[in-house]
Amino acid sequence: MNSDTRAVSPVVATILMVAVVVVLTGATGGYLFQLTDSVDDAPNTAFSAEYDTSTRDNVGTSPDGHYLNVTHTAGDTLQTGALNISVTGAWSRDTDDPNDNEPAVYVGPNPFASQAGSDFTAAETVSINSSSFREAGGAAIDNSDYLDLQDATVRIVWQSSSTDDSVTLWTWEF
Repeated sequence: MNSDTRAVSPVVATILMVAVVVVLTGATGGYLFQLTDSVDDAPNTAFSAEYDTSTRDNVGTSPDGHYLNVTHTAGDTLQTGALNISVTGAWSRDTDDPNDNEPAVYVGPNPFASQAGSDFTAAETVSINSSSFREAGGAAIDNSDYLDLQDATVRIVWQSSSTDDSVTLWTWEF
């Protein structure tokens, strides 16, 4: 028996074992990457915000509250029906009694649909202000109250039309 042919069997076995490991690793990695939380059709966008704490009512006498202007600065045109606003941490502050403060609850309407129409395109701006909020007890934020957004977190959430997936496109905190 030739001594050169005896070494072929261990070399072939090693190569086959490496090939099996590579194939199994690739299959496992491919499966695991499918489990990641991504939405393929999520839009690519950019937003900016202008926050003002000195808003006055139309008479200019009593504070109406803070407002947040959100501008779509760049990216895909967004269908407003797929956009929602989430606001947490807003307050209704009483100008007459500083101890009479209540959480403010965002009740809408959706500022994108009501202010931008069916599409929200680059350079368009929507305003989030006291008209979209109620006190936690359900009362309107009225003459002696004002909306305080200093502790608030505002999120723009996009809902996919083809799946149940949603993506937070933008978050604002003061």
